[in-house]
Amino acid sequence: MKKRVSVPAALLCCAIATPALASGVANIFGDFAFKSEGFNHVAVLYNPDARQVADVAPGRGDASLSRTRSIGAFDWGARRYKGGLSQAQQNSLKARIDYFASYRVRYDGNHVNQKGKWFGSYWEFDCVGFTERIYEDIGLNPTSNSYESGWGWPLTPGEQRDGANVVVARTLLRTVHSCSTRQPAGALQRIDLTSGYSNYTCASRYQEQCIDDGSFDSYYEEACQ
Repeated sequence: MKKRVSVPAALLCCAIATPALASGVANIFGDFAFKSEGFNHVAVLYNPDARQVADVAPGRGDASLSRTRSIGAFDWGARRYKGGLSQAQQNSLKARIDYFASYRVRYDGNHVNQKGKWFGSYWEFDCVGFTERIYEDIGLNPTSNSYESGWGWPLTPGEQRDGANVVVARTLLRTVHSCSTRQPAGALQRIDLTSGYSNYTCASRYQEQCIDDGSFDSYYEEACQ
């Protein structure tokens, strides 16, 4: 267990990281995105179409909460809340992000007020505390409370990334193709594999769906991320 001690700013959301292979893919609003480029950091996917995240980071002054940062730098893997978010939960999560963004937000470099403190004219968070807070505000709990106080404090991005309620985000990409021309006959489909969907092979299904079943009408070209 971690002893509660005074923690230098460099040891939490800016902690020296042990690089890990990237895993999962963030493509649904609210997905967690982690980065490890000399330090650990976490954000949530805010604009899936523009590939932008919401995060609280140092060096931005009173505008520490951004909703327009590119997800490109987040190469330490993606995660999704276990079971996924309903549309209502996504709406609520967005409302919480927008609520905090309507105020000045500063970065808590001392990591004392990780999950947010109101100072009369501005909020203060660190990166992992912000992502934890917005989820808890809608009734969910990504990381065990044991990491947030007492001997468990302070919460780190790595602990959130490996939390019991945060799972690897996996996606099936598939397109319907014509058996006769082998050309696409439909739009690209994205299927969340963490939902329990199991009818896929992550490869071309030409042999199975055109030849073996004798239909010779259409088949799936599949890839997994």
